[in-house]
Amino acid sequence: MSATKVEKTPMIVDWTEIDDLLNRKAFRLTEYAKSKNFVVNDFRKAVADHYGDRIVFKRGRTGGVFWATPPVTGGN
Repeated sequence: MSATKVEKTPMIVDWTEIDDLLNRKAFRLTEYAKSKNFVVNDFRKAVADHYGDRIVFKRGRTGGVFWATPPVTGGN
């Protein structure tokens, strides 16, 4: 049997939609990627590249992608 090569389709991401999902704490990377027929690992890298350290990835049943909480600094 020979392997069939699957062509990648270009990833066109609506970042405002992702922002909205992040604001509602409803962004599940794997589910979103599959719904858009994106390769999950490629999409994760695109999200990480776009948002940088402004987001955090959390694993597990209650995981997902969330806005990173800025550190609290004490002011005198």
